[in-house]
Amino acid sequence: MKLVTTLGCVAVAMMLLTLGCGGNPAPTRPSPSSPAASVGVTGPAHGIPVVTSWSCLTQSAARDGGIFATGVHEAACPAQSRSLLIDAALTAPGVPPNLTSSVNGTTVTLTWLVPTSLDPATSYVIEAGSSAGSTNIAVFDTLSAATSFTVTGVPAGTYFVRVRARNSAGTSAASNEVVVIVAGGPCAGAPNAPSALTVSVSGSSVSLSWIAPASGCAPTGYVVEAGSTPGASNLANVNTGSAATTFSAGGVPAGTYYVRVRAANGSGASGPSNETIVIVGTSASLTGRWVGVAPDGMIIEDAPGACDLELDLQLDLTQSGTTVTGTAITTTRRLSSTPGCRGGVDMWTLLNLTVGSGTISFSFQNQSGPGTIDFSGTFTATRMTGTLVTFGGRHGTFAVNRQ
Repeated sequence: MKLVTTLGCVAVAMMLLTLGCGGNPAPTRPSPSSPAASVGVTGPAHGIPVVTSWSCLTQSAARDGGIFATGVHEAACPAQSRSLLIDAALTAPGVPPNLTSSVNGTTVTLTWLVPTSLDPATSYVIEAGSSAGSTNIAVFDTLSAATSFTVTGVPAGTYFVRVRARNSAGTSAASNEVVVIVAGGPCAGAPNAPSALTVSVSGSSVSLSWIAPASGCAPTGYVVEAGSTPGASNLANVNTGSAATTFSAGGVPAGTYYVRVRAANGSGASGPSNETIVIVGTSASLTGRWVGVAPDGMIIEDAPGACDLELDLQLDLTQSGTTVTGTAITTTRRLSSTPGCRGGVDMWTLLNLTVGSGTISFSFQNQSGPGTIDFSGTFTATRMTGTLVTFGGRHGTFAVNRQ
């Protein structure tokens, strides 16, 4: 990159942040034979210091009484080299990742990471709006390459905030958006937990509803958490930015989601609501009777010298949304000759039944005695298969067909 301009001494001084050419020259019109004063910048671009040098026109004593009554000559300015940082970014910076926020009373602190792609950022632009993606509250440049920004005296409200990186070549796309909730009023604590979370699924659309906490500080928003296992939030952690007690999402991928809701205000978030299981992408219902008969019944394989049992398994299930209840009956079909082994018919209650997108797990509790059997497997509209572990540590398999 090379910058060349034709300037008089005063113009040169202004361009170089009022650093003059030395002395106090009074430039006048140069003689035709004098070369024009110039500023030359050489060196690599990309924000690397480069050395500048220039020459000045200085007034000389009158040489003749010509039309200008004076003459000029060009004299080199002594020791007038300066190092300047020339910002010559070729591309706008990448998106700043991992924007987060913290609130302490009415003080909001934002932090983010430096973009790792394209040319470096020299400052950042912070945007804030009253709804997702909007900028109706604030758009300003931090004028700094620092990756944090603190604002005090923020009025109570809910703010949707994002940040962009900037340099001389342009501005990046927006970072992830965070919802900042600043509480107002005398209540300084986090709200209590919401309750009665329920879910409905229609195709790939999911709707949640819950009941607001009945006491404690009022929430200004709710945080919806979703995970791939109970209690996890690895799939979603979204602040609704609203005190409404419903939330809907479309285009949800097929899968099984463990979902809960927390109430939030500027002082923090509550404990979780009850957790509900959201199943997207399966039309198979478990309601009905599932029967296992030879050779597809439940088979328990025991250690040598103990009882080997082969049982016919019957499941009677009722599914309502993501809630499944039911009972099981096992009937001995084959019993080993080991002394003390007992066969017969047993009734079982289903516990901890969890249904996913084509997956199922549950436990049996014997209605006439202690002990449970843990099952896990997969199912279609007509068949269910899986493995089991009994209370004695025995392992086996099961397969049942819809009757």
